[in-house]
Amino acid sequence: YAFEGMNLLLLEAEAYSTNKPSIQFHESLGFKRVGCSDPKALVAGKRVPIALYSMTKRRWRKLHAKR
Repeated sequence: YAFEGMNLLLLEAEAYSTNKPSIQFHESLGFKRVGCSDPKALVAGKRVPIALYSMTKRRWRKLHAKR
């Protein structure tokens, strides 16, 4: 819906770099890791970087054209 209904060109997502299930989820959908922020979150009292992901409309169409 984001790409076709709302005509967005880019979706962005963030996940704690220590949250492996969230990282695997985004990657399983085809999101591409585009970077990692400096530590800016506290998780269990420790500073944790944020993994940054994106999905372009073009990439989404390419991934879903195969189905």
